[in-house]
Amino acid sequence: FRSPRPTQARLGRRIHHRRRDTASVIAIHQEFDQAVEEFKNVPFDILDVDDIRFDGDFYKFRIAVKDLDRRLGSLLSNAFDDLDTAALRVKLFDNFEGLYERGIILTELERRYKALLVQYRKDLTDIESGYYRNCDLVDTFDDLAPIYHNLPPVAGAIYWARSSAKRINEPLAKLMFYGQALKEVPP
Repeated sequence: FRSPRPTQARLGRRIHHRRRDTASVIAIHQEFDQAVEEFKNVPFDILDVDDIRFDGDFYKFRIAVKDLDRRLGSLLSNAFDDLDTAALRVKLFDNFEGLYERGIILTELERRYKALLVQYRKDLTDIESGYYRNCDLVDTFDDLAPIYHNLPPVAGAIYWARSSAKRINEPLAKLMFYGQALKEVPP
C-alpha cells in the first residue's frame, strides 16, 4: 500500500512555510511581551484616576495589541491556505483555541470554519469513493488492495477499514466542538 505523499517540492514549501510561520509567531509574541513591558513600566501610578497620561499609554498599548491581532489573523489565514486536508486544518484550529475572545481572530476563525466544512465534505467524498473503489480489492485480497503488505490479509483489511473510519471521525469530533465553541463566544 502506498499512501499519497506530497511531492518533494511541495514538502519543501510546507517546511519553508512552517518555519516562516513559526518565526512570525515568535516575533508576534516578543512584540506583545515588549508592549506589555512598556505599559508596565510607565513612570506614573496607573491606578491614579486623575493622571491623564494613562489614557494615552493605554491607547498605544491597545493599538499595539490590535495590530498584533491583525498579524495573527493574517498568519492564520495564510497557514490555513497552505494546508490541504481537513485534518491538518483542524490541527491549525487547535493551535488558536485559546484566542477565540480576540475579535479579529474570532472573525477569521469563523470565516475559515465555513471553508473547513467545505474541505471536510470534499474529504468525505474522497474517502467514500476510495472505499467503494477499493472494497472489492480488499475483499478478494488482491495485490492492488490498499493494505500494507507486511500485515496478514484480514488484519490489513481491518486496519484499512478502521483507518478510513478514523479519517472521518477524528475531524468530525473537532468540527462539532469548534462549531459549538465559535457559537458560544460572546460578541
